[in-house]
Amino acid sequence: MKPRSWPAVIAALAITAAAVITILGIARSRRPPPSLDVNRVEEYLPLSDSLIADDGPSLALSPDGRLLAYVARRGGAERLFVRPMDHFVPDVIGDSAGARSPFFSDDGRFVGFVANDSIRKASLSDSKVTAVCQLAGRSMAGASWKRDGTIVMGSARGGLARCQADGKVAELTQAGADARESHRWPEILPDQNAVVFAVHGPHESPQLAILSLQTGKTVALNVPGTHPHYASTGHIIFTRSGDLWAVPFRTDTLAVSGTARMIEAAVETTADGASQYSFSRNGRVFALVRRGALGAELVILHGVPGVPGVDSANGRASQIAALTDVYGTYRGPRFSPDGRFVAVARERAPSRGDDIWVFDTNDGKGVKLTDTGHSARPTWSSDGLWVMYAAWERGEWTLNRVAMDERTGAHEIQRLLTRKEHLPAWLGGHDLLSTASAAYSWPLAGDTLRDSAGPDSCAPVLERSPDRRWFAYAPDPEGVVIRSATAAVDLVRIPRAREPRWSADGRSLFYRDGMTMYARSVAPVPGAGRAEPVFEGTYSEDRCGSAAYDVSPAGDFVLTRPGSRSTRLSFVFDDLFERIRRAVPAR
Repeated sequence: MKPRSWPAVIAALAITAAAVITILGIARSRRPPPSLDVNRVEEYLPLSDSLIADDGPSLALSPDGRLLAYVARRGGAERLFVRPMDHFVPDVIGDSAGARSPFFSDDGRFVGFVANDSIRKASLSDSKVTAVCQLAGRSMAGASWKRDGTIVMGSARGGLARCQADGKVAELTQAGADARESHRWPEILPDQNAVVFAVHGPHESPQLAILSLQTGKTVALNVPGTHPHYASTGHIIFTRSGDLWAVPFRTDTLAVSGTARMIEAAVETTADGASQYSFSRNGRVFALVRRGALGAELVILHGVPGVPGVDSANGRASQIAALTDVYGTYRGPRFSPDGRFVAVARERAPSRGDDIWVFDTNDGKGVKLTDTGHSARPTWSSDGLWVMYAAWERGEWTLNRVAMDERTGAHEIQRLLTRKEHLPAWLGGHDLLSTASAAYSWPLAGDTLRDSAGPDSCAPVLERSPDRRWFAYAPDPEGVVIRSATAAVDLVRIPRAREPRWSADGRSLFYRDGMTMYARSVAPVPGAGRAEPVFEGTYSEDRCGSAAYDVSPAGDFVLTRPGSRSTRLSFVFDDLFERIRRAVPAR
């Protein structure tokens, strides 16, 4: 059998899968009627950041849609970050410890936020932070900025209030006799004379209401929902049960003028009604955090500065991108020799075993190569045409390789070796199976390594350097050992290190210590160089000590990180307002 090229295989199978899904009607998730082509982009925060999405609004877009402000944890500290939409790396606002609930001024020159029991504002011209007014124990629930500098804020335990430019606070509304009632998430309407907000507490679900700043009168809109924003299309956009809705609204009469309809599904909404979405004034940029439990996420870390052997001036910005939207439990991702494809083991279902998948890094399309038994530890042949892996089935481990038939496109699994009871600790590297016996080099250089039985057992993975001179492995949780491939001599022991992986040129060894990735030079010999930190962040690790990541020849990292809405943002670049006009016509 002549192996077929992976791009052709994945493309063909992706087309087939799409056709099957269309015919069977598998994709039946609730979603609004499509009216326009939508350009959606899934982005990740920097690896060290975690969005604070459980305590009020976590993000805000500037009125012109050019800046994104968000609050996140970095290194245990909570800060306000601002980034241009055409850049990945954000600027941290220095004096913003404990920041919550970001919001922009009407002219986009300032970002407001809550910290230390006060409302503060950060100038975007010099990042200078100044206090606007003290909250005096008030639990702020949303804020909106008038053109004259006045800030209208909501409360989780009371009515709306006005924070004036001179720092004084004045009550605007009184919560009802029901002690549970509170007025939250205010938005000032364009004429600056009225505020739309949500009434929480006395009803089964929150209700939208309008406050006239001229008369002081509050009017119920009789629309269930929370966290409203006004759109220039003549609609109020809000969330209901975690979905995004729109209802026609007339600013001249301060009344709804049509029926509310859903326009976007599954927006993350906290228990207090804060919904994680924001849009630009012209509706061209829309940011949100998706609702729903996630498994692990397979991501590519591009353009990491300072990776040994890689030109750091290659013009690429450091960024994290999802390799695929297929969530799950991933183990042991490995780049193909040219860095284009990733082979990885993915859990079929809890306690149902793993399958081997191959994903194309260009478009994220993938193909599943196995569907029975338990498959583990994929790697590549040196020519990139074969994927090798171990399989546990009917009480024995087999060493298999798989490729695609050029004529039929079907994949064929070839069994290379069988070993009863024990998982082989085979040699890493792209030349892994140049000879099948390389998988069974026991004992290693006169020493006996641990050997474990069963699909849930562990055995140390031996990472052989590309020049075949050295081995790196983690014999125990206490560190990584670099050993000569020809003699039973430990050249270097790196305390606390785990998950070793060689660079493509063999001159550096990557490993983890805590949540930090290090690169240690081994040129001209192991022990001669020093270890340098590469990046730091939270991502999944392998319980057996083998590398739960890989590094491409171009210096990109593929790794898995725990699935979390706190790290992933969705951006929609299209005419949101035109979608609303078509889906929810205003009268």
